Amino acid sequence: MNKVTLADLQMKYGTALDKVLVNDVMPVAPLVKWLPSEVISGTSTQYRCVTSIPKVGPRPVNAGVDAIRANYELKRSQLFLYQGLIAIDEALAKADPSGEGGLMAEQAELVMQGAMFTLEQYAIYGKALGEDAMPGILDGIGNYMTISADEAHNTTESRQAGGASVLAIVGDPKMLRLQFGNSKAIAFSPTERTYLPTNKADGTAGTMPALAKNVTFWAGISVRSEFAVARLINESASKPLTDALLAQLVSLFPTGVVPTALVMNRQTRARLQASRATALTYNKKQSGQTAYAELPTEFEGIPIICTDALIADETDANIAALAKELDIKARKLGTIER
Repeated sequence: MNKVTLADLQMKYGTALDKVLVNDVMPVAPLVKWLPSEVISGTSTQYRCVTSIPKVGPRPVNAGVDAIRANYELKRSQLFLYQGLIAIDEALAKADPSGEGGLMAEQAELVMQGAMFTLEQYAIYGKALGEDAMPGILDGIGNYMTISADEAHNTTESRQAGGASVLAIVGDPKMLRLQFGNSKAIAFSPTERTYLPTNKADGTAGTMPALAKNVTFWAGISVRSEFAVARLINESASKPLTDALLAQLVSLFPTGVVPTALVMNRQTRARLQASRATALTYNKKQSGQTAYAELPTEFEGIPIICTDALIADETDANIAALAKELDIKARKLGTIER
């Protein structure tokens, strides 16, 4: 099966506006952009998950053989509804210098950015974000595919939450896929003129003439193999990511299964860069500069995807708090107050 991405699906199922909006905001959701994706007709699918394959042994001539078959279990992936209503004051839209449709177009792009970033977080953290959330990539990872950057917490009994994660993912649709339901990917409704219930300035009930449109999609992650994803946890400034840790992470996969992407946040990538710099030999140059490691883009040929959807400290409380956020703000990583 060839890998199909969300951009491919939008080209096939989306309107001209949907295609442009999704393509323009892809940088905010690099993992969603990369994941194998498909559109299904309903909102759930049933599939077979192979649990073992049979061995074939030697047989003496004229002797019978045992009937053999692969073993599997039936699983069902369920998609969940995501929807938002874009609404702006009609008078404000008419007064905008770019024209009546200019402000709505700007809002549609910003809302799409938020929708894509939200989808990326839910695709990763899944049920940890609430009962109404779809099962995510982390819901499909077993303890045997998880290691800690801190050796003191590298057993099931000693495992603890906290620190950052690095994900190693096999981007093969036979292993996992991002699914969109109801025979479409991400779709916007046409802009309509309507009256929205809105409180007046004095706090009493009123209505507002508005321009409005919906953004709607059904989405879910289908993890179809127990060896689709491996996870490194507890990465931090005191236990930084190194190439040695990445080698341990990749070694969790069985022979013949190779991850096709490593997913991490910016801080983790910076610590990997620092660890690589310390391994370089100092070379005296005319300027006197020390050895410097380039920004990491791969490990042993496996590309690195950097996303802000992975948070820096994955405590249960911090992950649950993501579902309560109503706005997305850029993280300020500096230490100097203005």
